[in-house]
Amino acid sequence: PEGINATERQRLTREASAAIREGVLPAYRKFRAFFADDYLPACPEDVGVWKLPRGDEMYAFFARQYTTTE
Repeated sequence: PEGINATERQRLTREASAAIREGVLPAYRKFRAFFADDYLPACPEDVGVWKLPRGDEMYAFFARQYTTTE
C-alpha cells in the first residue's frame, strides 16, 4: 500500500523474496520430484469408475442422473 514508506517497502520486498527463494521454491522442487519420481509411476495407466465392480452400470446411472444422456 502507498501508506508504507519506501524503506519499509524495500525491507518487506527483500524478506518476501528471501522467503520465496529459500522456502517456497525448494518445497515446490521437492514436491515435483516426489510427484514425478514416486507418485506418477505408481499410478495405474487407466482409471475410471468402469474399473469397479458393476462400474459400467454405475457410469450409466450417473450419466442419466447428472446429464440428459441415456
